[in-house]
Amino acid sequence: MGIIPDGKLYMDGQLGAGTVATLEDSSVNTLTAGGPIGFGTAVTIKDGKAVQACGAPIYGVALKRTYLNGEHFFQDDIDNDKWAEGEVLGVLRDGTISVPVSADVDVQENATVDANGQFKPAGTSDQIVGVFL
Repeated sequence: MGIIPDGKLYMDGQLGAGTVATLEDSSVNTLTAGGPIGFGTAVTIKDGKAVQACGAPIYGVALKRTYLNGEHFFQDDIDNDKWAEGEVLGVLRDGTISVPVSADVDVQENATVDANGQFKPAGTSDQIVGVFL
């Protein structure tokens, strides 16, 4: 397994999922993954480790990797890369981050988390975890 540094690896001209989106102050903690965690998805804590959240409340949002975890530069490897169990990852606790969404959203709309750790508009009975910018 090789580590290939590439600061634009997951970028396509847009902010990639798990990318801190502004220059404002942010707060990031590091945790060990307790299972696979997608970039930009919501995480929670289980048995002292970060796991992908399946609803609110959440601990934070998984940052993206800055290198490819593999020996080959295949598009499928890049598209399907995620944090593996046992890896140490950064989790944004406070700040603005680019995230994958599972439904159309509007600016200033309240956000919540779906069963796959992705973000969606909060309904009236959902717990709010943030606001879409």
